[in-house]
Amino acid sequence: MDKNFEYIQIRVASPSRIRSWSTRTLPSGRVLGEVLSSDTLNYKTLRPEINGLFCERIFGPIKNWECACGRYKRQKIRKNLVFCSSCQVEVTESKIRRYRLGFLELVLPIVHILYLKYISILLDIKLVDIKKIIYFKSFLSLQDNFLDDLELNSFFGAEALHKILKEINLGIIAFQLGESAFYLNSGLSLKNFQVKKNKVIRRLRLINHLLKMKIKPEWMIISSLPILPPDLRPIILLENDYFASSDLNVLYKRIINCNNRLSYLKKCLVTEILVNNERRFLQESIDSLFLSNKQSVKSNSDMFNTSRSLKSLSSIVSGKQGRFRQNLLGKRVDYSGRTVIVVEPELKLFECGLPKEVALELFKPLVIFKLISLRLSRSVRSAKLKILQKEIKLWKILKIVVKNHPILLNRAPTLHRLGIQAFLPKLNDFKTVQLHPLVCSAFNADFDGDQMAIHVPLSIESQAEARLLMLASNNWLSPANGSPIMTLTQDMVLGIYFLTLENLSLFNLFNKFFYFNNKFDVFLALERDKISMQTFIWLKLQNHFFSEIESYQSFIKLNVQEKILIKKIDLKESFDFIRTTPGRIVFDQAIREFL
Repeated sequence: MDKNFEYIQIRVASPSRIRSWSTRTLPSGRVLGEVLSSDTLNYKTLRPEINGLFCERIFGPIKNWECACGRYKRQKIRKNLVFCSSCQVEVTESKIRRYRLGFLELVLPIVHILYLKYISILLDIKLVDIKKIIYFKSFLSLQDNFLDDLELNSFFGAEALHKILKEINLGIIAFQLGESAFYLNSGLSLKNFQVKKNKVIRRLRLINHLLKMKIKPEWMIISSLPILPPDLRPIILLENDYFASSDLNVLYKRIINCNNRLSYLKKCLVTEILVNNERRFLQESIDSLFLSNKQSVKSNSDMFNTSRSLKSLSSIVSGKQGRFRQNLLGKRVDYSGRTVIVVEPELKLFECGLPKEVALELFKPLVIFKLISLRLSRSVRSAKLKILQKEIKLWKILKIVVKNHPILLNRAPTLHRLGIQAFLPKLNDFKTVQLHPLVCSAFNADFDGDQMAIHVPLSIESQAEARLLMLASNNWLSPANGSPIMTLTQDMVLGIYFLTLENLSLFNLFNKFFYFNNKFDVFLALERDKISMQTFIWLKLQNHFFSEIESYQSFIKLNVQEKILIKKIDLKESFDFIRTTPGRIVFDQAIREFL
């Protein structure tokens, strides 16, 4: 295969293309590729059954360069394809069982459930009526194209739709729709006109797509069903001789059994009711292969009810636990971890609390290097042994390694660039990551069990970028509108309001005010419950107070008469006092410590 391609396109495959994926011709002229039996493994030899879902003839050998009978054993043949003459297994590598397909030739055509909507648009038949046809609740008269009640008619199920789609001419229908678009507004209300217009446009767009991609409409009806390679739906031997099998094997087994039973009933010339009932079972079993029971059309049959819903092809691929998001996009990253977050207001804005156990695992290579460089260990093996033993010296080494080394915290979903930010770790003895409450709005995080991923930047360049660009203290503004994203909310606003509140009750105003020489005396009085946070007090000002507020002349004019007191002791000395509350002093002290 040429690796230099621009894009990958997924389109509807024709029955001949499906058969070409699987069929191989032996030197004797025999064609292999079709799965005929629903058997998987022989219960005695644990070898794949011939023509079954794990057949070595169809999908390739189980062991490298070894056929089923043992005639060829560990012989690498690189020139030409070699088939064993006795067991007819191709002698090649076993990895071929990961991508070699098989196929099942259906006795009667079956509608692909994923294309039900497009079939209804193309034929201009309601989706509900299409479902009634394929599940044998109504029949389709090809002469007048109308639906009738249940009768014994040959045009039941997918066979009727297959005949219509095979005889349809897309070019003529596209031309007729283009002409009819000019006469839509005649005698129609505005609402009906819009509905009719959307219907015609949707149908015309589908036809143009089919013509452009050279897709025939009858390809939406399955006549050859591809079967996945066996290594993508394995059977695994567990302890106590139990087997664990993929759900796809059960679904394929049902389809093959229904198909073989339907073939047998047609040969026996049984009544049409039994044949139609078996055709409906076959349609439902193929539906459950593509869509799970919750997604597929509900049927009245209890034939396929199980204690749990089997995972279909769509459920394996789609969703959060699907192949794309879980395995391809969500791969594990080295030097990363994940744990629950809690709040810690004592941290600085650019700090986060990191559990010691998590930090030891994330920074293990750096700890090993430090142990060897300090000659506390002679080799990597002895350093790992010390880490397993968790000696007391190890935590001191870890503290040195972690110091000033930024880490990245990411909270999914990362909808904007502030969803991942850098912090300086601070080790703790808990099992949770601690965050400053002001950074929660950027992460859209709350503390009801949210988890965050931890990543360690290793290179010098990544650490420099983390410090300069991604540090939490450097990301104050929202990238969406430029407004501050770190704003005071909830208990922070309530606490500031409580600290700066003044008690204006008459009892408090007429009560004797206390005089304090400095703020430390105020804090001491608070601890002894002599005063409260809202009590009015007089606090002696420092000598440089007026020099600091000279630029705020308007503030002085408004408040100097009410809140400034000049108390003279004698003619030589005087003291300046300001009226305030202990709560405001506490708030001022916190602001000064932060700055």
